[in-house]
Amino acid sequence: MEVPVVGGVVLFVCFKIFGGKGDIEATIKMVGYTQAVRVFYVGIPFIGFIFSFLAGIYQIWLLIAGGKVVHQVDSTKAAMAVLLPVAIMGLFSLLAAVLAGVGWMAMMHAGGG
Repeated sequence: MEVPVVGGVVLFVCFKIFGGKGDIEATIKMVGYTQAVRVFYVGIPFIGFIFSFLAGIYQIWLLIAGGKVVHQVDSTKAAMAVLLPVAIMGLFSLLAAVLAGVGWMAMMHAGGG
């Protein structure tokens, strides 16, 4: 239950950054409704990965389409608002991977390996 609330708050802030006019309750509901595509996140080998990927893309499209309606913005602003948290998390993941690699290399160097 927490995922739609946290995701809704994050998207609400992002939509406000791009000039959205909607309220937080409608944004949280929108995020909650798009969680229905998670039914396709199945654990079938090989095919499950494809379904999960396609369901993720569809969920992003639903968030963009819903954001256009809820926040009364155009498609470009809605897409930027939805993809902004994705880009930020991607940068944090990259930073974490680089720091882990640097830490691993430091451990290897200190250990004489």
